[in-house]
Amino acid sequence: MANINIASAVNSLVGQTELTKVATSARSLVVAAGILLTTLVVGALMGWIGLLRSQGGFAPGEPVHLTQEQAEALRWAISAERKFARKLMKWNSDSLTNLECKNDVLRLGVTLEVAGRPATEGFCTIWVESVEKRKFRD
Repeated sequence: MANINIASAVNSLVGQTELTKVATSARSLVVAAGILLTTLVVGALMGWIGLLRSQGGFAPGEPVHLTQEQAEALRWAISAERKFARKLMKWNSDSLTNLECKNDVLRLGVTLEVAGRPATEGFCTIWVESVEKRKFRD
């Protein structure tokens, strides 16, 4: 009978040890999953905030819906084409004001041939290089 009691006690202790191991493993997995999830959330938030900061953040005020024309204008406003157009306007600002460049064409006697037809008025000559890159005859 004593052997049965000893075996029963041993089985009981082994069962309790098994339950303790399972409970400890489960708690460790929950803690590890929590740490992993927290790390992922913090990383995603930092990435999103960094992206917003690099793009200048959100515009102030309420979000608005743009028309197709407004969206296209906005795309153009951030394009390389707009940057070049801005440079052209800057390089030629004096002659484009009040279209003074038309008088330069008349003064220089420039003729522009378009589709085989010579034009002597109605166009301008403009600079397409910055001041530093322009070349003149001596």
